[in-house]
Amino acid sequence: MKHSDSLHDVLKAARSDIRLIRDLAREGDGFFENKTNTPPTALSTTEVAELRSIGEIFQEPKKIGVKRTVRIESKNVADTMLHFAGSIKQRTFFSEMALVYLVSRLEAFLKDYLQAMLLQDPRRLRSSTQLTYEEALRYPSMPALRRALAEREAEALGYKSIDEVEKALHKKFDVRLSNFPSWQSTREIVYRRNLLVHNRGVINDIYRSATGFRGKMKHVDTDMTYVQAASTTILEFIDFVGANLGNESKHTT
Repeated sequence: MKHSDSLHDVLKAARSDIRLIRDLAREGDGFFENKTNTPPTALSTTEVAELRSIGEIFQEPKKIGVKRTVRIESKNVADTMLHFAGSIKQRTFFSEMALVYLVSRLEAFLKDYLQAMLLQDPRRLRSSTQLTYEEALRYPSMPALRRALAEREAEALGYKSIDEVEKALHKKFDVRLSNFPSWQSTREIVYRRNLLVHNRGVINDIYRSATGFRGKMKHVDTDMTYVQAASTTILEFIDFVGANLGNESKHTT
């Protein structure tokens, strides 16, 4: 396989996976919408009125120090509320997991693309990762050694934040990922994923500092619509990476 083909294949595989995530989010949104709108059992007129009155209670402004107690008379109404609550929870969980995978796929793309570029232009390895003489002797050929060096440097990229990745690639290739028109949105997507994985979605100072968020909301709400929009942004971002880093690589070979 030619190294130039390798860059193309990395881009192609990432595009395919991210489009799949976007399609799953779109289809999943429709599935949970139908599930939420379909009660498990038919409700009588009285039960519909009871369900509506309970909904109105929960829509009332909260009063500090006042606890709300709601008595549910009908088992059908209770079952319906549990059904709706479960569907909403499943929908949220599905959306969050889709976003987690989306960002993981972005990180894998950046790592794989860097490795392919280093293999295409081995001169980039001269001032980067170092191996001892004993370690170098373990490899049967120079190409095998170069691949090991490229893999090691690419793996290190996976432990960096999105902002650190931007700085590292700028230093090595003189290309600014921050010139991507939706760079701030891309950063927010990544930092939101970090919240979901490491902080149960609870907004912290790291997220506020990174994204400039100043709202009073304590928890990020991630739904299918957000995941679809995020997928489109990430697709545009990896195309930007390919157009800029790929072109830069051609000029240096």
